[in-house]
Amino acid sequence: MGDIVGSSGVGKSTLINQLIKEPSVLTSGIRADDDKGRHTTTNRQAYQTVSGAFIVDTPGMCELGMTSSMSKALKTVFTDIETLAQDCRFKDCQHQSEPGCAVQAAIDAGSLTPERLADFNKLAIEADYSQLSAREIEQAKVKRLMGSLKTRPTKQN
Repeated sequence: MGDIVGSSGVGKSTLINQLIKEPSVLTSGIRADDDKGRHTTTNRQAYQTVSGAFIVDTPGMCELGMTSSMSKALKTVFTDIETLAQDCRFKDCQHQSEPGCAVQAAIDAGSLTPERLADFNKLAIEADYSQLSAREIEQAKVKRLMGSLKTRPTKQN
């Protein structure tokens, strides 16, 4: 038995309707004002798929957080980026615009997509935040924002 888990309105119930013999999971349409899905499922319900397996539809979640074990798994999921990063010129390379960045070189060569690096960066930030208190998270966000302002090119006349 497996669960379908994700944010509210992303199509979990619609996916399950495609997997079961007689689609019967209640779904809602896309909102016209913002083209996003609607929260419909309000309780957990198990359904049998065409292959005989059972799958559980769960209500959507407003936010999914990363646990410390998920943080450790990040390096396993993105082994390609972790391996490339070992060849970066600087050990603290952020893989943005630093000279000698092996990750950016792989993107330029077409062997790594910018989207994959963006996914890695997003999850790495979430992993960093997973062990912090709410106050520490806000402080880290401000520090990250201020750091990104320093690295922006200045306008020259």
